[in-house]
Amino acid sequence: MIGDLVNYSLTVGGFNLINTAGVSVVELNIYEDLESPTGPFGDIYIIDGVDFVGTNKITGNELAFVSLKSEDFPSSPLNITMSLMQGTNVKSGSSQGMDGGGGGSLYHKEYTWKLCAPAYIWCQGNYVNNDFKDLCSNIMSNVVEYAFNAGCQTPDITTPINRMLAIYEHPLKFIDRIIDESISSNNRSSLYILYYDRNNYIYETYENAFQRSSGVTLTMKNTLKTSKTTITDMRNQIMWYNVDSFYRPSRPQNKGYAITYNMATGEISKADPVDVGFKWNVPPGTTQIYNTSPPYTTGVAQFITLSPENTPYEKQLAQAKVYRSAFQSQLSQNKISFQCIGNPAIKIGSTITLNIPDCKADSEQPDKIISGTYLIKSINHKIRAINQTPRYLQIIEAIRPGYNGVSDSQG
Repeated sequence: MIGDLVNYSLTVGGFNLINTAGVSVVELNIYEDLESPTGPFGDIYIIDGVDFVGTNKITGNELAFVSLKSEDFPSSPLNITMSLMQGTNVKSGSSQGMDGGGGGSLYHKEYTWKLCAPAYIWCQGNYVNNDFKDLCSNIMSNVVEYAFNAGCQTPDITTPINRMLAIYEHPLKFIDRIIDESISSNNRSSLYILYYDRNNYIYETYENAFQRSSGVTLTMKNTLKTSKTTITDMRNQIMWYNVDSFYRPSRPQNKGYAITYNMATGEISKADPVDVGFKWNVPPGTTQIYNTSPPYTTGVAQFITLSPENTPYEKQLAQAKVYRSAFQSQLSQNKISFQCIGNPAIKIGSTITLNIPDCKADSEQPDKIISGTYLIKSINHKIRAINQTPRYLQIIEAIRPGYNGVSDSQG
């Protein structure tokens, strides 16, 4: 059946809940997001007829090991280690309950376990106390190694060397400061994110992630019930989608200017406002929606204060923030949410190609506004009960900074 699983296991406290008598995993959700620096979250909805928690003394210190393969895409297994975070909504159930009077299972418990990445627990007490003098990308790698007990890859190196002082500061708060101070040496946007890609923590810009392809193409077809449909069509079908296709209020951010105050000299320098345009590394075929700000835009200021002890090398942070703000205005123009058959090859931080019809009568042309290449921002892996088909679904949110076949215009 489409969406079935093979080798599915969910191990907690040494017990595989999928094969534990008297325990039924009704639904498992895993939530991955580019803007979740500690990693994925999740939840498990369980029907427990044997007091599994009490008998096995589950206290919340246990890890949850999720492992599965999709029958449709067996070459890409999904393996994630998570921590139990919270047991919620514990309630009793019986044959007289919601499953219908006089039938169903006997007395049992129902509850939901909330899951998180182990780093989310680990970092809560590992406050950062250090005087760093290094590239921001190296500082981030050091903080992740210390606070998350994990390694961090930095494919988008920052510049220049920076001094940052942390005095018993929560790592997530300090991570936000590193992001704010980061200037990319390769990508003008300098809009950084820290996320977990199921194997490593990654620190890079959105712009850099746009260059990484998952190799997956999904297509919406209106002919699934016809004889022309293949099993591949069914596996790679977009079931539904919801699109935000433009957002005009952010477009003034495309025109910015830098204001810098030098603490050593007391001088203030101000650059002239400039329309940044569309200067980003984006997926092939992406066309800018606009390259100038709307009329009557005087410019969006970006402020930075420089002190000699914290900036040993020349640092154009205010100028970088002008480009960062402009890139944000482009990035907010397109967002799509859709559902498809679960495919672990689809990962956050990589791109995916979507073919969506223009929905005109007797037309098979792709929609020029909606179709194209998107960056996967978040994934909800939804593994449903054994009696539901398809069993493994993904609900995905993806973004991109431009359209696929619409020429540039004034903002």
